Formats: sequence, C-alpha cells, structure tokens
Amino acid sequence: MRKKQTRRHGFWLFMLIYGVVFLVLACIGLSIFWKYMEAYENSRPKVAINAYMENLTEEHICDLSQAYIDQIDHNIQSTEECRVLLMEAIDDINYAKKPRESNDERQVFALRAGKTVIGAFSIVVQEPDRFGFTPWEVESESFDLSALNLLGTGCQVTVPQDHTVTVNGTRLDDSYIIADKIPYEEIKEYYENFDLPYRVTYSVAPILGQMDVVISDPAGKVVTFDENTDWTPYFHNCTQEETEALDGFVNAFVERYVAYSGATRFNRFTNYGRLAQYVVDGSDFEKRLYQAIDSLEFGQTRSSAIISVVTNHLVRLEEGRYLCDVTYELDVTGNKGVVRTSTNIRVIAVQTDDGLKAESMNIY
Repeated sequence: MRKKQTRRHGFWLFMLIYGVVFLVLACIGLSIFWKYMEAYENSRPKVAINAYMENLTEEHICDLSQAYIDQIDHNIQSTEECRVLLMEAIDDINYAKKPRESNDERQVFALRAGKTVIGAFSIVVQEPDRFGFTPWEVESESFDLSALNLLGTGCQVTVPQDHTVTVNGTRLDDSYIIADKIPYEEIKEYYENFDLPYRVTYSVAPILGQMDVVISDPAGKVVTFDENTDWTPYFHNCTQEETEALDGFVNAFVERYVAYSGATRFNRFTNYGRLAQYVVDGSDFEKRLYQAIDSLEFGQTRSSAIISVVTNHLVRLEEGRYLCDVTYELDVTGNKGVVRTSTNIRVIAVQTDDGLKAESMNIY
C-alpha cells in the first residue's frame, strides 16, 4: 500500500515539473515569436511612418520652427502668441511620398497642413536584426512654415515728431525710429539755423497675422497719413494769438510793399517811409529798400490794386522770430491794360518793442 502511494506521488510530481517546463518553454517560444513578428512589422516602411505621424503634434512642429518664430518682433507679438497662431494654422497634418527622392533604402515624404507643404521627413533602412529583417527608422525631419503665408511685410510710417505710433496695442519707442529729423519740404531751407518741427519714420518688422497700426496726435486723436497728406498744419506751430498778430502784420506789410514797389498813391519817399514802419530799423533789408528808391520811377506810369493776400505758412522759427510765407495777387494797370499778377514772398518777421517788423524778405 505504501509503495503504491509513493508511485502516485512521484507521478504527480513529474507531471508538475513537466507542466512547468512546458509553460516556460511555451512562454519563451511565444516571446521569441512576438519579437519575430515585431521585427517583421518593423521591416515594413508603413510601421515607421505611422509611428512618426501618430507622435507628430503642432507643438513639436513649433518647437522645431523656432528660427521662424524668432524673426518676429516679440515686443509686439510674444512667442506664445506666435505659437498659438501657428498651431491654429497647422491643421489636417498629412504626408505624401516624394518618389524622385526615394529608393529602396531611403524614403522621403512631404509633410502638409491640408494642401500646404510645411516640411518633410525621411526614413531609412537599418542593419538587419537577429531575425534577418531590416527595420525602418526616422532619419530626419524639417519644417518651413513660411508657406502658411502668415508672416506679413512689416511697415514703415512717417509721422510728426510729437505723434505716437501703436502697433497691435504696443506703443513704439525711439528704438523703432529709422529716420529722424526729416524736414518739411516747404521750410527745409530754414532747418540749418532754427530748431523747427520735423518728422520721423518708424519701421516695424513683420509679425504673424494682421498688423494694426494706429497713429495718434498729442491730444490722443487718431489720425492717418498717406502720399496725399497735406503736412502744412503740422509745421504751423504758432499760437492763435501769434497767428492773429502775424496775419495783421502780413496784410499791412504787403499793402505798403506793393505801394512802395509800384510807387503808387504817394511819392517814392513817402511810400518808403510807410513801409519802413514795418521793417527792422538798420537791417540789411531796410538798407536795400532805401537804396532801391531811385529805381522805382518807372512805377509812376502804372497803378496796382491788391486782389488778395493769402498767408500760406506761419512758422515760429524761435522765440519772437517768425517765417511768413505769403502769396498776393495784383491787378496792374499799365500800357497794356489790366494784367493780373501773382507773387510769392517769404518774410522773416521779428517781434520788437514797436510790434512785428520784417527782418528780411525774398521773392520765389
């Protein structure tokens, strides 16, 4: 009886050991089989392609496009804002094989956002594994997001020096100025000797998406400038009180100068005396007027009537000294009847104890 029990016990022990060994061998076999199948799968290009595409994200594309992002002025548009705009534009990522660049050992694919090519990647065959299969792995990837056409052209704006320029809510400081002290054409000949109003040009590098440029005057009012802008109001720097006084001076001066130059109404010396009341005593201009008296006799044969006096520009050159740009029209009666003439003059007026007086004048 005891021998019989011993035999049964040994049999079940043998079966247990046999089962364990079988399971171990089966597991080893299955493991080798799965590795074999995995090696086989990896030998197919499609597996490497799918694995790459599954892990490709908008964030990864932006990470590898930092050079493109760095060209943006981040004072106006932050890096994070740039990334958000780019990720919104990178939609429906897909790929297409480039047959001309591909062969049995290397395959190249274009990466697209929709139908727009934004980059490329390539896969290459590796050395055979222990099963003799040749797996494919990603060799390289690159991106060029310029094809998304999000990057603008930047802008340049020329404004009066006391105006502010804001781009997408950011006020531009002096570091954006590329041209300073740009003269106004109408008064450019006076800049050498006087501190006059001028213009500046701001330049802004391209940003992604829309660039909203706002120009404001010193009072905060939004203004616009283009090639047809009349810049006259921006260098007329006289106060209302100064303007009214200069207008009165201009009209009185022109009336007396026309009478003087035409020798009308009174004799030559009387006309000179009336004009001299509005001329700086002892100035070169006053001396030239006096010296020219004898040459005005011809004017006795004609008469002049002032039709209009238009003040084109009034500019404060410095404290108490002004530029008056004036056009006046005359009807001149002479041997040929009545002829209408137009004359442009620039008068430098100075404030004296006796009021405004002409320091110099030129006809242009």
